[in-house]
Amino acid sequence: MTASLRAVVPMYDEPPAALGDDQSWDAFWAERAPARTTTIRGVVVRIPTGITIAYQRTIREMVDQAGVEGFAPVAAALLRAPDGAEIPDLWARWDAAGMELPELHVITTWAMAHAAGNPLTFAQAVEATRDAGKAPAPTGTP
Repeated sequence: MTASLRAVVPMYDEPPAALGDDQSWDAFWAERAPARTTTIRGVVVRIPTGITIAYQRTIREMVDQAGVEGFAPVAAALLRAPDGAEIPDLWARWDAAGMELPELHVITTWAMAHAAGNPLTFAQAVEATRDAGKAPAPTGTP
């Protein structure tokens, strides 16, 4: 795989197979990037593997806003149901499960890293948000 292709598609070590006349791009891409899921506060979400081109233009503005107004739309856009559909009432479900704003910051950081092709563990996302001044230490820790 060339360095330039690896930069565009960093999650793949193998070169993509030739796109045949009998296969659509969508079918080809679905084979190369199968959906993985995780559960966050009782909601099964698809682990993001990319950000749409249009969404990249606005994501930083949304994150720069204070509080839920900035992070909830980002999380809702990045975290989808296992089939890729929007999750109805995602924020309301997390709110009912007791999610607090620092958690939302961590989840958004984690999702954005995955979408950018630089996956983080949840623990690494906590550290990244703490380093950025967005996530205070959990209650009961120094």
